[in-house]
Amino acid sequence: MRGVFRSQTERARLVSECRASGLSAKVFAGQRGIPASTVYQWLAADAREHSAMRIARVIRPPSVGKGETAKTMASPVVVELGAACIRLSSGFDPDVLTTVLDVLETRSGREPS
Repeated sequence: MRGVFRSQTERARLVSECRASGLSAKVFAGQRGIPASTVYQWLAADAREHSAMRIARVIRPPSVGKGETAKTMASPVVVELGAACIRLSSGFDPDVLTTVLDVLETRSGREPS
C-alpha cells in the first residue's frame, strides 16, 4: 500500500510540531495517523540537514553535590558561539538571549533559525 504524499513544507511543519509537542515520535505519529517510521525518517533527515547549523556550545555548571550551598550553584551557564562567549546567570531573559544569538548568527553569515 502506498502512503500519502506530503510536500516538503508539510513535512517540515509536522517535524516542527513533533519536536514542539514534547511527545515521542511514535505517539505523535499515532495521533496524526502517520506511520512512526515515516516520522523517524523525517526527524533524522531534518537533523542531518541542520547539523551544520549547530554552531553554539553550552557549558553547564557541575551539579550540586552533598554539602554544597546555593551560593556555589550560582555559577553561570556559558554559551560559546564562535568567538563570542555568553555567560547566563539564573533569571536571565530568554527573549534577550534569543535576540543576541540571532544577531551573532547573522553576523557569522548564517540565517537565524
